[in-house]
Amino acid sequence: MSFLKDLRIKRKKFLDGLEANQGDIDMDIFEDFYPDRAHFIYELLQNAEDANASNVRFVLSEESLVCEHDGRPFDEADIKAITGIGTGTKKDDDDKIGRFGIGFKAALVYTDTPRIWSPKFAFEISDMVLPTEMDLDPSLGNRTRFEFPFNSLKKPAPDAFSEVKTRLEEISADTLLFLSYIKSIDWRVEGETQARLLRKKHSKHHFETFKESNGKATESSHFLRFTQPVEGLEIQYAAIAFELDPLPEDSLFDATASLAERFRIIPARSTGRVAVYFACEKETSGLRLHLHAPFVPELSRASIKDTPANEPLFRQLALLA
Repeated sequence: MSFLKDLRIKRKKFLDGLEANQGDIDMDIFEDFYPDRAHFIYELLQNAEDANASNVRFVLSEESLVCEHDGRPFDEADIKAITGIGTGTKKDDDDKIGRFGIGFKAALVYTDTPRIWSPKFAFEISDMVLPTEMDLDPSLGNRTRFEFPFNSLKKPAPDAFSEVKTRLEEISADTLLFLSYIKSIDWRVEGETQARLLRKKHSKHHFETFKESNGKATESSHFLRFTQPVEGLEIQYAAIAFELDPLPEDSLFDATASLAERFRIIPARSTGRVAVYFACEKETSGLRLHLHAPFVPELSRASIKDTPANEPLFRQLALLA
């Protein structure tokens, strides 16, 4: 018996148990963990970063959203996590960001049957946890593909399309600033726009993030970024980033000029962001620079927890600054 068929039998037993306890257990509670619209876009980016992907690609149509990345292919542990509840492959891995097992459930507001293709596994998920094996797609090569048909009764397809489109358009190029692996994010709305977000490392501390829309550069930001390994979590790091403003253009593209001759440090244009790799949407530092550390976040990742576990990271960021 294949791994997927065996796992399906186990998950079916779980669903049978829920059926026997109907009215006592509400599986829709997961929707409350991720109240922000189309939050699962960031869960997909998080998973791609954890899989060491360098590129992530989204294609949105009126019927579905497709996401592909070139990171590590799915393995059995990933499948158990994505069809599980409250578990994940990353809780004991110092170099991983999140808990894909729970975060992925945010997509179920938009689809009843997410589908995943990877080089060794292809399956559809129904009833939140039940995998059904599908045919592999050799044309993908080593890429992993997620497909989300807009077939949920909880969210009409036009609403799903509109909300996902808005979320994609809101992704800033600065999203890439504190990531270790993802260097580019491409997204396309069929029949409309396409965009690409990129990060370029000019030197040890000088990074640029920029955005292209329909082939034209529309956004560019330069940063001076400093990082330091976190004690006890050496693969993860704390970081601060100062925004840079170009000096007169005659020196900006002079490869022989020093960084100080090409840029000046400026206060953050908005209140300093706080990131756990990705910016926490409801968290700011009150400073004029941007901060990152592997903080313990709230489940929604919109803010960080008020917990003693984060105190050493605050102290380290202060010393780093």
